Amino acid sequence: MTPKAGLAERGGDLQDELPSTFLPSSEMDLGAVPVSEPDSQFLVGVKSSGSPIRLRLYVDKYGVVKDIRVLQADDADGLAVERLVAMFYATAFIPARREGMDMSSYMDIELHITDFAGVSSAPVASPQQP
Repeated sequence: MTPKAGLAERGGDLQDELPSTFLPSSEMDLGAVPVSEPDSQFLVGVKSSGSPIRLRLYVDKYGVVKDIRVLQADDADGLAVERLVAMFYATAFIPARREGMDMSSYMDIELHITDFAGVSSAPVASPQQP
């Protein structure tokens, strides 16, 4: 069973806007973009099936990720999905814009854990010589 992130876990964050009020990024002049690269340290040591993972991110007009829906994930990728969701909730965004105004929007993303270079396994220290 694919893990579900979203309203049940983050319901308190959605008091001002429900995901149904978010517009698709295709209707924006500029889509929401991360302020900085998401922190791939969330993914260190995570194993993956190699199948793509598709998420829908809801980013409000303040650049805060308000909800994340899992659109596609292999059952074996439960931990990977959990960590990706945590990583994106911890990422600040520049909100989408339409007609010069910041807007709440959603975007669908597809990724593989291997898209994040160097996170497939934790760093291993070389043995020290006495």
